[in-house]
Amino acid sequence: MIFPEGFWLGTGSSSVQLEGAAETSDWGGWERERRVPPSRQGAGFADRAAADLALVRDLGLDHVRLTLEWARIEPANGEIDGAAVDRYRDLLATANDLGLAVWVTLVDGSLPGWFAVDERGWRDERARNRLWPRHVEQCAEHFGDLAAGWVPIARPTQSTATGHLGGSTPPGDRHLGRFRETLLGVRLAQLDAWRVLRGGGAPVVAWHDVAIGRAVNQDPEASAATARVDETWWGWLEAYRDGIVRVPETSPARADAHRDAFDVIGLSWVGSYDVDIEGGLTPRPDRSLDDLGLALRRVAEDGPDRPIVLFGERVGSGDDGADRARLAAKVRMLAEAVDDGVRLVGSTVEPFIDGYEWAEGFAPGRGLLDADRTPRATAELLGAVARGELSDGDLAEAATT
Repeated sequence: MIFPEGFWLGTGSSSVQLEGAAETSDWGGWERERRVPPSRQGAGFADRAAADLALVRDLGLDHVRLTLEWARIEPANGEIDGAAVDRYRDLLATANDLGLAVWVTLVDGSLPGWFAVDERGWRDERARNRLWPRHVEQCAEHFGDLAAGWVPIARPTQSTATGHLGGSTPPGDRHLGRFRETLLGVRLAQLDAWRVLRGGGAPVVAWHDVAIGRAVNQDPEASAATARVDETWWGWLEAYRDGIVRVPETSPARADAHRDAFDVIGLSWVGSYDVDIEGGLTPRPDRSLDDLGLALRRVAEDGPDRPIVLFGERVGSGDDGADRARLAAKVRMLAEAVDDGVRLVGSTVEPFIDGYEWAEGFAPGRGLLDADRTPRATAELLGAVARGELSDGDLAEAATT
């Protein structure tokens, strides 16, 4: 076996990827404005959820991350859609009956338009402190008996960056100040969710996106820019040490409860970058795998004493052979990190099925399964690892072929 007993492998996707955008979500608004391709029914998961989840089990995976779309549960402020609640309960119950542990995700890349636009979303203290905890409480009431774990907010830094810096997701305003305000707000929102969900029996995850940047040269300006980039991706570590939530060039927020908050640290790997004097990032994929190992060890050494789950690992590019080799190399690196004492207890490879890829539209080749539900080479490899059928030598060979 590659991993010790108790380590798990799984998969997952956002609601938009699997079932298309909710009409009243901010992403649905962008689709109506023709700013992004229409998502329609996504991967068609809503109509064949039971069969699709059975495929997860048949691969040998025993964990799945599923997003319950807030805009479907609460299409208008204060109005709960009972049919949507019932459908999501049925979905979670089906997964449970199949033996799958479900990491119930409350926000992943899209928000209700009434919250994100009308109420200014995470930047607005009233919306964050009243409307968001209300939703979390409702989800705990409706779905708490079916959740193996809670993921309040997926990809918080990445989603904030694409919305306020890259402009490829709502609100698309390309505003550095709002990016920083929103990032501070979303980190505080994760803490608010933990306050509601703690003690319910299922672990609560704090998800943090991490990346490693290196200055392009020894210029002091490049070093200073790299330090700001590092604080953006890694400043959350301080909250567990000193109870202060920080974002660069933004007034910090005192949150003493953060020292003891959360049961699991969820990570998603963004990548390796060269940083120029203005803070511009140039991807360095040649460093990515080694740097992911460094990032895991940094969390283990400098972060809180919590189990770690690596969520959202993406390997699909459309080239099955290359994707399989990359996944094999990544699995070996994760196993080495575990052997070195990193408290990594599980990992998901996403997305589950070829479907909607946000601003790219329907991009084939990204999922473990294609749109016809045929397993790709990555799915077969991941399943074999999960079932304990491969040795390190097998993985080493797969990583070079």
